[in-house]
Amino acid sequence: MRLALALALVTGCAPAATCELDAPLTAEPEAAWAVVSSDYASSAITLLGPDGALVREGWLSSGSAPPGIVASLSGDVAIASGPITPCVVAVVDRFGTDVVSFLDHCAGEVVSQIDVGSSFRANPHDVMRLDERRVLVSRHEPNPGADDPLGAGNDLLVVDWRDGEVLHAIDLSALDAEVDGERLPARPSRVAPLGRFVVIGLGRASLDFMVSGPGAVAVLDPESGDLEALTLDGLEGCDEVDGAPGGDAALVTCGGPAFVQEDARRAGAGLATLALDGGEVVVRHVWRAAEHPEAPVFNAWGVPLSADRAVAVAMGDLREGVNDRVAVIDLPSGRVEPLFEAGSAFVVGDGAWDPQRELLLVPDAHEGAARRFSGEALEPLPAAPTGPCTGLPPREIRPLSI
Repeated sequence: MRLALALALVTGCAPAATCELDAPLTAEPEAAWAVVSSDYASSAITLLGPDGALVREGWLSSGSAPPGIVASLSGDVAIASGPITPCVVAVVDRFGTDVVSFLDHCAGEVVSQIDVGSSFRANPHDVMRLDERRVLVSRHEPNPGADDPLGAGNDLLVVDWRDGEVLHAIDLSALDAEVDGERLPARPSRVAPLGRFVVIGLGRASLDFMVSGPGAVAVLDPESGDLEALTLDGLEGCDEVDGAPGGDAALVTCGGPAFVQEDARRAGAGLATLALDGGEVVVRHVWRAAEHPEAPVFNAWGVPLSADRAVAVAMGDLREGVNDRVAVIDLPSGRVEPLFEAGSAFVVGDGAWDPQRELLLVPDAHEGAARRFSGEALEPLPAAPTGPCTGLPPREIRPLSI
């Protein structure tokens, strides 16, 4: 409480209940978006209304531990790509904590909490609803030598989220890659539905992340259990997947090789859209950065606006004085339309699009706010502050409605 008061005085805002980081969960049925704000040491989940305006700052934070939460949030937190039900959001506490919490923001209650890495550091990345009871949880880290399938990692867990019970694991090691004799784990990350299938982004990187493999995503039929890799030629690091409005397409963002500068990333970075054709998932369009040398290297996150149009983020470089850049890409033509340039590098996070309200929200840590854009033309609106009292910068925004 003293920390919240001090931050309020520094930022010039009056102390308010929304700044009480040790407060219990509150019922916020009007919330429409969840924001992860973090300085990478501590985190907070903030709720926004339908127009992006602040509803509850620090609804859950590193300073709070409501009943049923066995550990407060770490500095490495994400929100599930989509809601589990109209009121339930899954909060993923990643590497080293390895816990998924299912929280009802309409009632202000903890539904369940599941330890998905009790025997190793599983690094869960995403959660996706399968039906009223079951969800998929992607676990990014492998656990070599594990003698228990539930402890192997590099997999998808099927979880009964209402009872907080792990049912079984889906092994993805068959989709590992090999480069120069080195085996690269599949490393499942973000997931998205596409028709009856589930598309899973694959990092395909070595244990130290220094070597990356050929770009691909996994395609799972959850009813039959069929699993296969869909190759994305000329791309690498294709771990970000987002479902397009209407559910008839999915956007894959590929970062290219890790830990290199922009020019070196260009060879493997890009975006692809997937669609259904004859009951199968196929590659519909590919935008390769190597084929567009005049454009920035879009390598971080993508937000699908439709089956053929997406917002893409190119990370900047602090050493070179290059800021983050955000643009809209028309996938069929490859045309790039700049949207905005941030005030620094590594400050633009993963945003979200509401097709019903035609509202795009993009977190900007440099501004401490959600940038807002309206309509098909994405006309800019005034930015909405996300952490006026906590001071934690926004990193990710996810929708709370199905």
